Amino acid sequence: MFYTFTLIILSYLTIGRFEKSIKLLNKTPTLGYKWLKTTLVILLLLSCFWAFALVAFFSNEAYKIYFNILWVCLSIAIYWLGHFGVYQYSIQKERQHIREFSQQRVTVIPKAKKKNEYVFILENLMLKEKRFLESGLSLSSLAEDLKISTSHLSRIINSELKSNFSDYTNSFRVEEAKALILNPEFLNYTLISIGLEAGFNTKTTFNNVFKKHVGLTPSQFKNEILIIDNKKIDNHPQL
Repeated sequence: MFYTFTLIILSYLTIGRFEKSIKLLNKTPTLGYKWLKTTLVILLLLSCFWAFALVAFFSNEAYKIYFNILWVCLSIAIYWLGHFGVYQYSIQKERQHIREFSQQRVTVIPKAKKKNEYVFILENLMLKEKRFLESGLSLSSLAEDLKISTSHLSRIINSELKSNFSDYTNSFRVEEAKALILNPEFLNYTLISIGLEAGFNTKTTFNNVFKKHVGLTPSQFKNEILIIDNKKIDNHPQL
């Protein structure tokens, strides 16, 4: 039992260290391992439950009841681990494919008239280096790249681009997401994979920001595109 506790705790700590190392070494959004950490916590609680039943009711008929409850809960935990493991693996494969596509795609969005030399550098960071794909991108990190203060960069974005940092960055992410959704190659890919690879932190943020800029949620936008495509097919004369 002690071995089980130790193994679960060490696994949890290892995942935490791995997440930190990924964030430090890789600027692209990470998968997120909350589901796995949650599973480990559940397994730890079940192990505690088992240890309690073993110590308190081992020589008692009540132990059988606790033992049966434990096995039911353990079966559910194993199903959870398998189901979400496969789901997360599928998302990971999709994101890897999307990332390869995004790195080769040239991002094009309407540019503001350049009135400041830093605007050119900023747009270069966005359009060529695709910094907007970093889910943790901040105003301070961009200001550091431009070698100016955070407040100076904020004023430039406000005055020259008539926007704020959040809306400016998200405009690139929304355009990236739209391009991915419109690409037939990713027709069967999950929207969460597309949103995360476009630079959004969560599915909720992706939905809210996308609707703010487009007027539709990603799923509504995709459905409208599919309806339009189907109408084109139906109206196409048969050869």
